[in-house]
Amino acid sequence: MSVSSTKLSQLVASRICHDLVSPVGAMANGMELLALSGGTPDDMQLIGDSLKNAMGRLRFLRIAFGLSSGGQPIGSEDINRALEGLRRDRLHIEWHTEGGIERSNLRSVFLALLCLEKTLPLGGSLAIERKNHWEIRALGDRIQIKDELWAMLSNAPETEDDLTPDAVLFLLLADALRAAGTEADIRIEDTRISVSF
Repeated sequence: MSVSSTKLSQLVASRICHDLVSPVGAMANGMELLALSGGTPDDMQLIGDSLKNAMGRLRFLRIAFGLSSGGQPIGSEDINRALEGLRRDRLHIEWHTEGGIERSNLRSVFLALLCLEKTLPLGGSLAIERKNHWEIRALGDRIQIKDELWAMLSNAPETEDDLTPDAVLFLLLADALRAAGTEADIRIEDTRISVSF
């Protein structure tokens, strides 16, 4: 089945809204605290951290979900700033690649990171490495795998009816890999999952 562009657009919009709810909500809480207390350094810190997180998340989502022109490179500094949007207290990210990356390649890597982030509900670490190919690894005390989502990387769903906003990550990654003429190699262990392409 080929997912309609309308359905895919709706799923992307839901996914982006979901990802921005937490940092924007934290900023709203900070504003309420300021209004009640007259403002303290802790309140300002809360708002500042939330704003930084929201801006980083937007940079990350712009690369993951945005239009990518062939050959357009993104420098290492911009990549690291975007990765800040994915980092959180319980999620450590290791980027083992130097130099700029072509935007279309980076889009696939960022989509894979979003897919792997979903496997770490209690936190853990994500590592990205490029040699002859890309390898993105998730490591955590508890790995949560939804087989029906990972199956979408190789088999399109038969119907759109049961697709959720989480599914859009896998559909977009499968589409990006097809456009690049490659496919994902997925390896799952007790506390680790890796995606190579």
